[in-house]
Amino acid sequence: MSPIFLLLLATILWGIWGIADKLALGQAHPFTVQWMYAVPFVVAMPLFFWLGFRAQPETNFNSMAFFWAVVASVASILALVLMLFAMRSQPASLAVAITAAYPLVTMFIAVLFKMETFSIQKLAGVVLIIGGLVVLLWQK
Repeated sequence: MSPIFLLLLATILWGIWGIADKLALGQAHPFTVQWMYAVPFVVAMPLFFWLGFRAQPETNFNSMAFFWAVVASVASILALVLMLFAMRSQPASLAVAITAAYPLVTMFIAVLFKMETFSIQKLAGVVLIIGGLVVLLWQK
């Protein structure tokens, strides 16, 4: 499948994710929603372990990959909990849009640690993202 198609499908699913979280928060506390959110991950663990072993068995037990995956998971868990609390009183579209500025953080870290180079196109993207956030947060 085309990577662009996969990204568009992921974008649609992220959109559903934001609305589903908002609907869940209408029924339960953010901590409750968080544990419920984790259930499919727990159920899917054996499947992903098996798929990883089939696809690339030599890396299925890589300790550095495991470390960075845990760092990513902890960051994701904490970010989601914070967003769920904010989403209790803010529209889902606003909460998701603000947190969708995370590529700025990713880019800053990647450039800082020389994992990526900075370019005019990236600068223009940063300016557009910040401008979009200003428009979204603009209160009458």
